[in-house]
Amino acid sequence: MPSLKFATTSCRGAQGRSSKADRSRNPANVNGNTRGPLVALTFIRFLNAIEAELPKDKAVHVILDNYAAHKQPKVRAWLSRHPRWTFHFVPTSCSWLNAVEGFFAKLTRRRLKHGVFHSVVDLQAAIKRFIKEHNQEPKPFVWKADPNEIIAAVKRGHQALESIH
Repeated sequence: MPSLKFATTSCRGAQGRSSKADRSRNPANVNGNTRGPLVALTFIRFLNAIEAELPKDKAVHVILDNYAAHKQPKVRAWLSRHPRWTFHFVPTSCSWLNAVEGFFAKLTRRRLKHGVFHSVVDLQAAIKRFIKEHNQEPKPFVWKADPNEIIAAVKRGHQALESIH
């Protein structure tokens, strides 16, 4: 019986947003990379790559999950040197609030779920090809959910939990 090996890679992604006056960058384009495990230094490299692409006169708002690498002292120091950048952290277990998570779900369904990758390099190449293909005809994420319906559903969930206890 052949031995099974499991390999992983970290994938970071950013979806651009542009104003009506600045259409040089499609807001649905994804900037992504697959460099090693997500630690503070690889995250800072990713931020620097995005910083290099964006117009210098634009404010940058980043929606992040609560992964430890996003809050390391080196990342906070980077953020303090880049005052146009603002980090917004979604609550724990609410990654669905981050629009790029939908892109990651699509990547998983369409390219990774049933894929066979003989090495980490093969896996990373598949991710990069998917991003490149996506960016050829990107479609911006449009939030369609009614916030009042979401809040009502959360209240119903809390009421159901309270009735159990």
